[in-house]
Amino acid sequence: MSLDLEKQLCFYVEIVAWVAQFVGHGAFEGRAPALLDNLTQALVLAPFFVFMEVLFKFGYRPELQKRVNDAVEKEIKKVKAEKAAKAAVKNGKAN
Repeated sequence: MSLDLEKQLCFYVEIVAWVAQFVGHGAFEGRAPALLDNLTQALVLAPFFVFMEVLFKFGYRPELQKRVNDAVEKEIKKVKAEKAAKAAVKNGKAN
């Protein structure tokens, strides 16, 4: 494969990955990707997150994986509760 062809392939893979990220977040999570909240987080922490996910799949520090997953679940519940509370206030159904 020539270098130009490799560059084109990398470019197209990158584009497909970005599109898949937006579609995946919208269709499966129902929220915008972190890129829209914080560009530094998306470009620095997201690759680190993926790296850690790969390590966890190979059995790296299962106790850390459990702590991280528990913290993420707790944060997601908190965000959903805040979102529900805001929606209730907006709809005039606050307690």
